[in-house]
Amino acid sequence: MLEEVTINGLGYNGSIPGPLLLFRQGENIQIELENRLDKKTALHVHGLSKHFKTFQNISKHFKTFQNISKPVSQDGVPETEPETPFIRPGQSYTYQFNAWQTGTFFYHASDASQIPQGLMGLLLFYQMMFHMNKFHI
Repeated sequence: MLEEVTINGLGYNGSIPGPLLLFRQGENIQIELENRLDKKTALHVHGLSKHFKTFQNISKHFKTFQNISKPVSQDGVPETEPETPFIRPGQSYTYQFNAWQTGTFFYHASDASQIPQGLMGLLLFYQMMFHMNKFHI
């Protein structure tokens, strides 16, 4: 791009942006983040909507809701979700949640100063296919 211009950055798996993460809808996701920085960090998957299943409780005449999206403890924003852990230097943490929806999202560090340095990447949840079409060429 520009000759003799060097920019220091941060990257997931040594790349900026981080690697594309692909998951099939319905899969249980595990993303392990090892912190090799000299300060704490966390990982937030941006764009996942809250999704609730509604259950009718006949005996008590009210509806109850069950959150089937990413648990609060896996949100990756410790500043606003105290159940989400900060990952301290030299430590690792495995985020676990279900890919209940489909779409294109992105992941990034929870520390706003780490995002423009390169700690971000794309995440794709693709739709389950119940049958495959055969193609003849």
